[in-house]
Amino acid sequence: MRSIFYNCTNLTSLDVSNWETGNVTNMNGMFNSCDKLETLVLGNIKLFNSNNNLQRLGALKHLILPGDTVPVISGGTIFDANTPNVEGIYVPQRLLAEYENATNWIQYADLLKAIEDYPEICGGVL
Repeated sequence: MRSIFYNCTNLTSLDVSNWETGNVTNMNGMFNSCDKLETLVLGNIKLFNSNNNLQRLGALKHLILPGDTVPVISGGTIFDANTPNVEGIYVPQRLLAEYENATNWIQYADLLKAIEDYPEICGGVL
């Protein structure tokens, strides 16, 4: 699935929460250069296993992770320097404290927000 959405320059929102993303172990390049992508909803991701999984997403504001477990970040970061506009990483309220304390998620503590508190952004996710 590597680079499946690479360079989809007109994509503004994508919800792949119904995909079997739990088995996706390397998202490196999957969404690269989707210049207009503002909202991305991923499914039950288990692992971000390389640096900068979400690269060159200059418009990305909202990453929504409705899964039932906290994914492991192995390799350091999710975003690269070309993804500077992220306003929030939205997760289920029941997992918020786990995210805030999990290794490599601590660096995103100021971006972590409960999905339930932002219906205008997260819609009917969950």
